Amino acid sequence: MFPSGFQRLLRPGIAVSALLPFFALSGCGGGGGGEPSPIPTGSGAIISQPGWTAPTPTRALTPKKWTFLVYLNAANDLERFAANDTNQMEQIGSTNDVNIVLQYKRIRYFDPDLDDTKNGDWTGTRRYYVTRDNDTEKINSPLLSQSSSIDMGRAQTLQEFVRWGVAAFPAERVCLVIWNHGAGWRSRSAGGSPITRGVSYDDVTGSAIDTIQIPGAINIDRKWDIVAFDSSLMQMAEVAYEIRNQASFIVGSEESPPGDGYYYDRLMANLTGNPNQTTRAFASFIAQDTLAAYTANTGITNITHSALDAAQVGAIAPAMNALGTALTAAQTTWGSQIASARRSSESYGDNRGGIDYTQNKDLVDFLDKLAPVGGTPAVNNPGVVSAVQGVRNVLAGAIISNARGTGHPRSNGLAIYIPSPTQFLATEEQQNDGFGQPYGALSFSQAAPAWRNFLQTGPP
Repeated sequence: MFPSGFQRLLRPGIAVSALLPFFALSGCGGGGGGEPSPIPTGSGAIISQPGWTAPTPTRALTPKKWTFLVYLNAANDLERFAANDTNQMEQIGSTNDVNIVLQYKRIRYFDPDLDDTKNGDWTGTRRYYVTRDNDTEKINSPLLSQSSSIDMGRAQTLQEFVRWGVAAFPAERVCLVIWNHGAGWRSRSAGGSPITRGVSYDDVTGSAIDTIQIPGAINIDRKWDIVAFDSSLMQMAEVAYEIRNQASFIVGSEESPPGDGYYYDRLMANLTGNPNQTTRAFASFIAQDTLAAYTANTGITNITHSALDAAQVGAIAPAMNALGTALTAAQTTWGSQIASARRSSESYGDNRGGIDYTQNKDLVDFLDKLAPVGGTPAVNNPGVVSAVQGVRNVLAGAIISNARGTGHPRSNGLAIYIPSPTQFLATEEQQNDGFGQPYGALSFSQAAPAWRNFLQTGPP
């Protein structure tokens, strides 16, 4: 593994596109390390790939038990971690039961310390069918297609990939991993320019996918069995609620994971070794093994990861709406205690580049600060205590697995945005000034207007 001190939280800095010439593809395969595996040949219809050059047309394969699709956007300062993750997948490779397929964009990063020069230092975007090999340095999986003009920060690009992927590699169950930086529900702009950013940052084009665009981007006319974010800060109520109808289970981190991301060899060994396991079991394994892998291999303590039952996520909004109503009604008497609960709840990320990610709070810890289970409520108001219990009841069904390192002892599996009213106003102005969608544009916000009102008018 690469050193793990580098995080997947979006970092301010010089836009790569300003320092790169127009990029071009260079050759096929990984460049060395053994002969590329043959391209899998299906017997089904040819699956078209407009805008892509394919050495051999992709025909739909016979359906398998699982297809594991990875939208691997390394067109940024995470570029050097992408080849390592791909090589981890190759240590296991696709099997008779499991397809492993990547869309992988790579750049020549301007900082040589952050640039991966392995695998021929190619640039552009490629689609690979991951096969097994013993070379841990070079990518030898068969190249399915390539392009020099793909923007992986566009929702439409993600949509094209997932529709192509599930058509060409049909399976009983499908898992999508979005690999990149993340900013929770938030957005940010690079270099002071008004560029919308939310997840999947493409520094060549200066674009990214906003939270409210994700549902359309991953729509495949069926539910994903698992949507997993190998990205920072994405396990938030606001994000989960946005995609609750697109997935059965949602996996991600409240915190910003290390740049290494998932230990894909361990995940693929588990899936290929037990393809008949329940979807719930594999979603839970991703969450638990992420902590276990970092505990075993690094000294990093702030790992968080959890799995959600998306069918239960929809109930979070009305429960939070009721809590917002109760907190607003109680704040005249209990304002200082409510503000203290907000400030002291477990938080994530940092204040970086003018974006205060520490307003992301663990939702259960916030409830504990208001009215702890079995203890004297800090906000001893019957309406608040009742509403807190209502949220707890919903979360008990929604959070099916939670893993936390010692650096986040009060992380319980789901974060939520809880700023002060002053911070809320400043963020709204910032978001409306070209950074992306305001909080009110989120489906969660619209379904819980009393909660949004509390954020705007609560105690300072």
